Amino acid sequence: MKKPESIRKALSDEPLDFPIICDPEYRIYNDLEIRPAKDREEMLGSEEVLQKFMKKREDIQRLGYTHGEYEGIEEQLPAFFYMDRDLKVLTAHYAKGIGDMPTVEEMLAMM
Repeated sequence: MKKPESIRKALSDEPLDFPIICDPEYRIYNDLEIRPAKDREEMLGSEEVLQKFMKKREDIQRLGYTHGEYEGIEEQLPAFFYMDRDLKVLTAHYAKGIGDMPTVEEMLAMM
């Protein structure tokens, strides 16, 4: 999990228009039950999920982004929450593998 000083350093050249939440004690992950994979096989997921992840990775690299210094639990699975203005969760997606996340297009369609 990124520490505040790591985030500040990583984003020093690219300020964002929204806040970044740092959770070095994993409180949010634990409260929302976003768990790490039990092993590498679970983290990678099915072949279909892995292929989706590889495509996203290629797109990210094509845009010039690279993986920075690593912090946190390497096997941490992602999750996606879409909430309304009152913070009511409208959609919750707990990934079954590292690539099992909605695409940007799918997320925008939810809005």
